[in-house]
Amino acid sequence: SLYVYRLVMGGHTQTGVAAACSVDEYERDIIRKHERTRPDKENDRTRHILTLRAQTGPVFLTYRADRRLDALVEAGTKREPLYDFEAPDGVRHTVWRAAAAEQLARCFAEVPLLYIADGHHRAASASRARAELKGKNPNHTGVEDYNRFLAVVFPDEQMLILPYHRVVKDLNGRGEEEFLEAVRARFNVTEDAKREGPGRAGHWHMYLGGKWYGLSLRGEAARTLSDDPTAALDVSLLQNNL
Repeated sequence: SLYVYRLVMGGHTQTGVAAACSVDEYERDIIRKHERTRPDKENDRTRHILTLRAQTGPVFLTYRADRRLDALVEAGTKREPLYDFEAPDGVRHTVWRAAAAEQLARCFAEVPLLYIADGHHRAASASRARAELKGKNPNHTGVEDYNRFLAVVFPDEQMLILPYHRVVKDLNGRGEEEFLEAVRARFNVTEDAKREGPGRAGHWHMYLGGKWYGLSLRGEAARTLSDDPTAALDVSLLQNNL
């Protein structure tokens, strides 16, 4: 079976397909990565999979939207759902058993690449667990359960990038005013920021001493961007300048 899975959070809705995806395709970079992983977290998750002989959380994958897949997924939502509930955090979850599983699988076989949106450690651990179980199985055929990992696959057009907040634990020996002066050396600082967030690239909101401030890079800090595209990401600019 395949399953259609819809999440509704506030005004945002995304609907994807829950499925078992190929460890081989992950290892061959058909399922693409964009983060490094930490060995300690991999070790922990790999032990968890091997001990339980189960995967307890899906990897979040995305793909370039395909109208045929959109239509098949939408058709899957016309049936009576298996589950439909709102979690304590206000997110609504609805799950249907897909009516056209084989057709969905054939269409996904034509999708050139999948991308990990979240779950790099889960995917890496599934690969390591597969290697260990395969090594212990003299009759390995490639169709065993351990050759796949649990995932939910959403079209890229439905992706929502949420804020990635940073907490500064101390002001490095400065008082609040001294800290603000140091920040002003690299950032334009305004005092009219709202809690909701800046809503555009190259701007940040900072909460300090019971007040919200708006930040944007200034002068040399704004002009000396690296050729490395990751260095131009807001998260990198903030990390490197604040």
